[in-house]
Amino acid sequence: MQSIKPFLQRYTVLPESDWQAIAACFSQRVLPKGALLLEEGKICKHLYFIESGLLRFFVWKDGADITKFFTEAPYLFTSQQSFTNLTPARESIEALEDSLLWQMSYEDANRLLALPSWNTFVRKLIQEVQYLTEEILYHHGRTSAGKQLPL
Repeated sequence: MQSIKPFLQRYTVLPESDWQAIAACFSQRVLPKGALLLEEGKICKHLYFIESGLLRFFVWKDGADITKFFTEAPYLFTSQQSFTNLTPARESIEALEDSLLWQMSYEDANRLLALPSWNTFVRKLIQEVQYLTEEILYHHGRTSAGKQLPL
């Protein structure tokens, strides 16, 4: 839990009273290597912070699992569309190493948006993820010759 506070402080000023309210919403979860945190088709009802370990997001396509990306510590993550809309996840999340996670419920994450510090943190994190997604798509759409491919 010690690494969550400095992670949040990279994005926003965090009054101690806000930190206490936020910290109270996290519960520890240990995920052994090879275990699924989320299975495609299930609804993601938590926001997660990875304190240690390594996770892989993947999808099934034509009978093969295709890696979308990896998440390593320290970072806050979720299955964004599933969590936001409470709809079935399009991907699975697997532990590639024994992993220590902290989870927060959908209800708590949304209730905490009333705190200016949490609201700012969430907004800035979403902007960062959007930027990284655009970078991935940009580089994915280029050939080795440097020509732009249609996306």
